[in-house]
Amino acid sequence: MTTQEFEKLETQIQELRRAGNTSKLADTLRTLGELHRKAGNDQPASRHYLEAVSIYRDLGEDLKLAHTIRHLGMIHQDSGSLEDAGDCFNEAVAIYNDAGDSSSVNYANALRALAVYKDETGDSSAALLWKEARSIYELNGIAEGVQECDEKLAA
Repeated sequence: MTTQEFEKLETQIQELRRAGNTSKLADTLRTLGELHRKAGNDQPASRHYLEAVSIYRDLGEDLKLAHTIRHLGMIHQDSGSLEDAGDCFNEAVAIYNDAGDSSSVNYANALRALAVYKDETGDSSAALLWKEARSIYELNGIAEGVQECDEKLAA
C-alpha cells in the first residue's frame, strides 16, 4: 500500500469524524488498522484498532468488535506482549460465544489465535481449541484451516 493510499484513508477518517458517521468511522479505522498491521506498522495499527474497538463497544457491534479485538491481539502477540494478546483472544472468543456465532470462520480464526497463544505459553488446553477450530473450518470448507489444525494436533 502506498503512502498516498494511507493518506486517503486518513482523510476519509477525518471526514467521517466531522460527519458524525461513527459506524463507518469504526469500519474505516479497522480497515486502516489492518493495512498498517499487514505493512508491519504496529503502532498506528494499534491506535486505529483501539479507537475502532471503543466505537464498536459503544455501538454494540459485537461481531465487528470481536474481529477487531482479535487483530489487536495479534499485534500484541507479534510484539511479545503475550498477556495482552491472551486477554484479547479470550475476549474475542467470549464475544463470539455470547453472540451465538459459533460456526463462523471468524470464530474459528479467534479459536485458532487463542490456540496459538496457548501453545506459546505451554497451556495444554490448546488441543481442545485446535479440535474445535478444525471442525468449524471443515464445516465451512476451509481446507487450509483444517490442514493447520491437523498438523497442530499431530505435533
